[in-house]
Amino acid sequence: MSGIGVLHNPHTGRNKKQKNLKIFNKLKTILGDNGLIYETSNPDELGGVMQTFKDADIDILAINGGDGTIHLALTELISIYKDRRLPKIVSLRGGTMNTFSNSIKIKGSTLKILKKVVKQYKNQSPFLEMKQHLLKVNGKYGVMSGACAIAKFLDCYYKSEHPGPMHAANMVTRLVAGSVVKTEFSKIFAPVPLRIKVDGQTLVQEQFSVILICTIRELGLGFTPTPHAYSKPGHFHLMASSMNGFEYGLNVPTLYMGRDI
Repeated sequence: MSGIGVLHNPHTGRNKKQKNLKIFNKLKTILGDNGLIYETSNPDELGGVMQTFKDADIDILAINGGDGTIHLALTELISIYKDRRLPKIVSLRGGTMNTFSNSIKIKGSTLKILKKVVKQYKNQSPFLEMKQHLLKVNGKYGVMSGACAIAKFLDCYYKSEHPGPMHAANMVTRLVAGSVVKTEFSKIFAPVPLRIKVDGQTLVQEQFSVILICTIRELGLGFTPTPHAYSKPGHFHLMASSMNGFEYGLNVPTLYMGRDI
């Protein structure tokens, strides 16, 4: 066994809040002599860290960051490792929303997750594993991509001084309300002229309000708009729709429960 590699991003929402708790030092103490831990101050440092992890031949990569950190780390990891087998990967839930972690049912606090990983690693106990397919979009790897209302929603979300589940829930509520009374917020679903080609076939539809591509089922707050993400190994679920805000409002229960619209 060659150890655990811990990647810590101090700039994510949750890690910023825990700065005074010296979360990095606590992670380092938990890891002990069972691997390596690195803190990155910007994305440009990821390549060097991944090369160090590769040279050390780590068995597990534990990422303490949010969905953006995971997406950047996976992109660098795959670039550095090339055809070499990747280490096992675990999220330590260091983000504000932790969409990916929630979707694959990784629960618990950052420190508790790492404690469990280290304990099982030291005892050589088997890990509960799953195979997670990735999207490759413009040379970058992740588990979700979107346009139109998806991008507009995230732009509004990240402009908030206090992003997090409560703020996201408030935005969803305002979206649903806006679909009924036609507020400024409802314009997020304004259709955009686009052309989509799937397996060489161009869709007849030429305007879309939502485009969502996922290899995970849940998108956040328990909503499951892409329930078929795991239905066919090696494939993703594409949702491309021209529904307006009112129609989405009517379909909130359907989207939440993971049923087809």
